[in-house]
Amino acid sequence: MRRYLPQNLDVALLVLRLALAAVLLYHGLPKLMNFGATVSGFQTMNIPAPTLTAAFAVLSEVVGGILILLGVAVDLAGLLVIIDMLGAIVTV
Repeated sequence: MRRYLPQNLDVALLVLRLALAAVLLYHGLPKLMNFGATVSGFQTMNIPAPTLTAAFAVLSEVVGGILILLGVAVDLAGLLVIIDMLGAIVTV
C-alpha cells in the first residue's frame, strides 16, 4: 500500500513553519523599511486608519514571522497573522 503521509511528520511541519516564516518576512520587511510608502499605499487603497493598519501589518508579518521562525509563541503569532490576512482579504 502506498503511503501518502510523510514518515516523519515533525520534519514536514518544520518545513511548513519555516516556509511560512520566510513568506511573512519576505513581505513584512519591505513594509518595515519603507513605512511611509506603506502608509501612503494604504491611503491610496482607501484602507481605514492607514497608519494604524500599516503598523499592525508590519507587526504581524515581521514579529510574527520571527516568532514562527523561532518556534516561540506560535499560537499568538498565528493569531496575529490570521487577523492580518482577514483584513487583507476584506479590504483589498
